Amino acid sequence: MSVTLQKAGLWKRISAFLFDIILTFTLALGLSIAVSAIMHYGDYQQQLEVRYTYYEEQFGVKFSISDEEYEQLTDEQKAEREQILEEATAALRADEEYVKLTNLIFYMTVAIVAISAFLAILIWQFLIPLLFGYGRTLGKKIFGLGVIRTNLTKASNPVLFIRAVIGSYT
Repeated sequence: MSVTLQKAGLWKRISAFLFDIILTFTLALGLSIAVSAIMHYGDYQQQLEVRYTYYEEQFGVKFSISDEEYEQLTDEQKAEREQILEEATAALRADEEYVKLTNLIFYMTVAIVAISAFLAILIWQFLIPLLFGYGRTLGKKIFGLGVIRTNLTKASNPVLFIRAVIGSYT
């Protein structure tokens, strides 16, 4: 099979790039759902909701209300609500379990995003091009593009890995 090489146009490259970005983000979203399930993120979120419910019941105030509900309150009720919320928030911040859960959820969120982004890029920018050959992602394949070295030879697997991990992920 003979291949004719020519420099790809700017719009063709941009189109392939945008297509690949959309698919990479879609894959990252699916992976983040899977990673969060593996890490039992929902269980910790439920524990946090239990803490919120406990303090809402203890102080007799809901932490979140709709804009419509808030607008229906009188100025006196709004001031009273703000005072109670300050007290409830102070009690929440003093609760060690609440602080532990919020910190854990924050770090888990960062980990889920980082892991799913890394895996999506690794799959989409490294493993898929290995399957299609010539460093082609699906977007590059659709638009007839490929990754080659300056001496017009096929990009090696280590080069593709470096492009994916160092070039895309970092």
